[in-house]
Amino acid sequence: MYTIIRLIIIAISLFSFLNLFLTNYDNIDDAIINKIYIFFFMFIIQFILLFLSTLVFSQNISMTDIVEHSVNNALISVISFDIFNNLVHQKVFDNIDKNKKTIMLILLIIGFIAIINVVQIIITYNY
Repeated sequence: MYTIIRLIIIAISLFSFLNLFLTNYDNIDDAIINKIYIFFFMFIIQFILLFLSTLVFSQNISMTDIVEHSVNNALISVISFDIFNNLVHQKVFDNIDKNKKTIMLILLIIGFIAIINVVQIIITYNY
């Protein structure tokens, strides 16, 4: 249940971040700096959410696990952003307005994070 809430919070904060800060995220010329911004943003959001979950829900998560999970999800976000940039470069989203592009990017990032989290749960549950 907490994972779904966390993904919703990430989606809302990512939507705000893309609309307020990275307004030109679909420009291929600024791709590298945008990847760095997305990496740091997602790392900070994940770190804060996981740290707060240890305080609020009294979960015993070590600091190394929090940092590792935050880095993993930040890297997944950069990979998702790179896939989105490749699709933009191939002109897949030419007929779509900016808000729909933003939603497509958020869905791509959240989808990859959710898939990786499910695979991690399946793998760790079997061992």
